[in-house]
Amino acid sequence: MRLSPEIAYEPSTHRALPVEPPAFDAYFTRVEHCTSDAFNPAWDKQYERTGIGAVISGGFDYRAQSGAATGVPGTIVFGNLGEQFRVQYLSSQYVQRFVVWYENEFLEKVADALGLGEARFPVAVLPPGKAALSFFAKMKTLANGGGESEDAAYALAVAALTIGDDHKVSKVISSRDRERILSAVSYIECSFGESCSVDALANISNYSRYHFMRLFKAVTGQSANQYLINTRLRAAVARIAETKAPLSEIALDVGFNDISHFNTCFRAMFDCTPRQMRKLVRAA
Repeated sequence: MRLSPEIAYEPSTHRALPVEPPAFDAYFTRVEHCTSDAFNPAWDKQYERTGIGAVISGGFDYRAQSGAATGVPGTIVFGNLGEQFRVQYLSSQYVQRFVVWYENEFLEKVADALGLGEARFPVAVLPPGKAALSFFAKMKTLANGGGESEDAAYALAVAALTIGDDHKVSKVISSRDRERILSAVSYIECSFGESCSVDALANISNYSRYHFMRLFKAVTGQSANQYLINTRLRAAVARIAETKAPLSEIALDVGFNDISHFNTCFRAMFDCTPRQMRKLVRAA
């Protein structure tokens, strides 16, 4: 088996994620630049990790055990740990791709929570289009880091593990599961000003971390982290309307330790800043 052509990694974008805090080492992202031998542009290799790649530039024929297609800018390529694949460059001898590489232990936990038999991506490529663009957006969200990085890693993994599957993951929730998830909801509603980690909420519900994440979204329509943020924002709006407390004090009281993050989340939800909201409330 021939070795692959030289691959150079862009230092400025090769970083472990999430950026802060380093909650877990389940994935990392990087931009990869690949160059080919002009006299022998085809090469074979075996994936040493499981990954998802978005083609940024260049063109190539791609064949793996799960399928084959032509890769062009906008194509999403999926590779499974241990899977053999073959690449043949087309007119371009240079390919750039943005890649998310996963640790298989993380994917196995996600697959188990979904009730899948194995943690493998079922397709080789996704052609450019709406679905591919959605994957690219998820990948870039993950690369940006921040407090919701694990949610982004989980959402991307779920999308990749279930894409092209004929069967749908059941959304039927038993009354017992619903009650246990609602106990976590009640805890958030009462304790949103305190630390409400996913692990703590999973323990309250008596689920493993990734089963809890799946069931919480199935019951509420949101991830636990997003539900917590929205709960804090609702509380902030009430206090902005009902008190004259400083906005920084309100942000801290409802659970935001970073004022900048509070302002960003607030604007994304209400299309205005907390200060603008206070002016609107007072003018009403």
